[in-house]
Amino acid sequence: MSSNLINPKYKFPEYFYWPFFFTLQSNGEVRRKQIHMWIDLILKFCQDNKVWKLTPEIFSINLGQNPKINRKLDHKDIEIIFQSLVSVKKAVFINPKKPVDIYILWKSFNEWEQYLYNAAMNRQSLDKLETLDYIIEDDDNKNEEYFNMDKNLLISILQRLESKGKCGLVKDGDNYIAVKFIR
Repeated sequence: MSSNLINPKYKFPEYFYWPFFFTLQSNGEVRRKQIHMWIDLILKFCQDNKVWKLTPEIFSINLGQNPKINRKLDHKDIEIIFQSLVSVKKAVFINPKKPVDIYILWKSFNEWEQYLYNAAMNRQSLDKLETLDYIIEDDDNKNEEYFNMDKNLLISILQRLESKGKCGLVKDGDNYIAVKFIR
């Protein structure tokens, strides 16, 4: 993952240019609203730019600072925002045993499951084996929201679908390599 995610032409909301936005406020209600604004900003930015995972370092370089107003979130505030994203189910920790880096979920797991299953139906792929690389990297799928999805996030979603009997995953050794969506 590149450390620079921001397209210079990306249009941030007006509040991204408010200096106090970059310091989590002590007043409980103001703080809740501010964190909600951060969550909205992160989800919109990640969806618009197809960013699937964030580390505190990548976040700090890209979204956690605004050089135009000379403001930057501190590391503790970034941790609070990440934890808030997870608590409202808009992110999951990549490694729950080391809760630092996150996968961003601008769709819920259930929505991603339905979206992937519907996409398989639309491309008439039910009961056919497809590689995971085909699903997330092939030009046939470049207009799909899951195009370039992090493969481990895709696997997590597909494992949930598999537990519901809607697909079967195929492994080569320890690695998942393909999926068959089931009618």
